[in-house]
Amino acid sequence: MTEKEYESHKSIVNRYEAAKSECNSLILEKEKIQSDRFGVILGGYSTTDSPRKFDYRKNLQQMLLNFCDSQIELAKAAMDELQWEVQK
Repeated sequence: MTEKEYESHKSIVNRYEAAKSECNSLILEKEKIQSDRFGVILGGYSTTDSPRKFDYRKNLQQMLLNFCDSQIELAKAAMDELQWEVQK
């Protein structure tokens, strides 16, 4: 393996590790959002909140979860592609 090939391989491995780290971070964020029963991430729920405000925050929470899911899928796809490159 030449130095240029080694550097290219090292770059791919570093990108794979970055994608893996991003995926793990997103999974942790998703778990935080899922376990946020009292809406602390979204500013907290109050006993005086109207049902409409509660629904609004729940919808925001669901949108955040959906966003995390899509970003996790993208990170996994990047990892799969990079893993294929590493194995070449």
